[in-house]
Amino acid sequence: MNKKISYIFRLFIFCCGAFLLGLGVAYFYKSELGADAMSSFVQGLNCQIHLSQGIWNSIVSISMVLTALYLDKKQVGLGTIIYPFICSYAINLGISIIPSSNSNMITIEYLFLGVFLVALSIAVTVKLNCGKDPYDAVIFAFMNRFNLKYNVIRWTMDGSMLVIGVLLGGTFGAGTIFILLVLGNFVMFLMKLIDKFIIETAIGFV
Repeated sequence: MNKKISYIFRLFIFCCGAFLLGLGVAYFYKSELGADAMSSFVQGLNCQIHLSQGIWNSIVSISMVLTALYLDKKQVGLGTIIYPFICSYAINLGISIIPSSNSNMITIEYLFLGVFLVALSIAVTVKLNCGKDPYDAVIFAFMNRFNLKYNVIRWTMDGSMLVIGVLLGGTFGAGTIFILLVLGNFVMFLMKLIDKFIIETAIGFV
């Protein structure tokens, strides 16, 4: 497979990952237990200056891309630019087609499924070398700059966004806290699992 075809294939998988993350966030919303920290932050911004959450989400994403470019431009690629558009579409689609929860069990299932989809999306897309989503581009830029682990920076950024978002008027719930506590570690686990799979597959071809 030549380099051009390889890149197109990786970019396609990257776009699928962006779609999965959007669906994961949609499951968070449908669980009605609280969305992720960034959603609370965006909601808080919208409470102060009414532009719509979509516009605020774009503003925050652009700010993150610029931050990542300043800290470590290697984290930004074509995928970084197109990621928010696919993700936003998937969120809107998911919210429109996922049935509302009618029991506590389904609510919990939605929350866990959302965490799984978001973590899987992040773990896969960061390995494709097409750029990273704006949020993780900043995280990995900080990782390389300060030699810190993914979950440490994720907790710090998520926690800061949640606190600021709530102070600005954003909402949160038990699901928001759960996502904050488990997502970083789960992403690290899946990234290690993917690395192990790639190594074992490579050895199998030797």
